[in-house]
Amino acid sequence: MDQINWNSPILLLIGQVSIILIFLILYSRRSLFQNKVKSEFFHLIYEMLNDVKISLKNPLTTILFPIISMAIVFSVAWLLGFINTIQISLNLFTSVFIFLLMVILAPLSEEIEQCLFLSLIFVSMSIICHKFDKVITKFQFYSIFLIFLVIDAFFMAFLHNNDTFTSFFVRAVGFIFFGLLYVKYERNIVPPVIAHATWNLSLLIISFYILS
Repeated sequence: MDQINWNSPILLLIGQVSIILIFLILYSRRSLFQNKVKSEFFHLIYEMLNDVKISLKNPLTTILFPIISMAIVFSVAWLLGFINTIQISLNLFTSVFIFLLMVILAPLSEEIEQCLFLSLIFVSMSIICHKFDKVITKFQFYSIFLIFLVIDAFFMAFLHNNDTFTSFFVRAVGFIFFGLLYVKYERNIVPPVIAHATWNLSLLIISFYILS
C-alpha cells in the first residue's frame, strides 16, 4: 500500500496550482515569444508552446476513448495485482483534498510537464533536421522520440512515492501510455489529462472501497 506524503500538503497544492497557472499564462501569451525572432531560445519556447493543442473537438474520441481505455487498463492491472492502493483517512476534509489533488491538479500539472517536454523534443528534432538539412524517415523520427518518451516516463514515475519496484514500473507504463495518447491525438493535451485523471480516480475508488 503506497503512502501519500502529507508533510507539506499546502506546498504540494501550491506547487501543482503554480505549474498550471504559469502554463496557462505562457500559453495564452505565447505570441510574445514569437515576436522575439532574433532569439533562438524564445523562438524555441514559442514553437514548443504552439505545438501543444488544447482542443475538445470531437469529444467522443478525445474524452470518451481515454476514459474507457484507461479504465480497462486499470482493471486489468488491478486484477493482475499490479496496483497498490493508497493509505488515506476517511474524514471529509482529507477526502476532498485528495480528490482535488489527485483527480484534478495532479493530472493537469503532470501532463503539462510531460506534454511540454514531448513537444520540446518534437520541435527540437524538426528544427535540427531543418537547420542541418537532414532528412530522416518517419520511422527514425518516431523511434528517437519513443526513446525520449520512455526516459521521460521513468523520470516522472521516479518523482512519485514508490514503495515497490512494481509500483514504480506501473507508473512508468502509465506515463508511456499518456505520452502515446498525446502523440495519437496530434499533441492535444486533453486526452492524456483525461486518461490520467481516470487512472487516479479509479485508484481512489478502490482505496476508499478497501478502507470502508
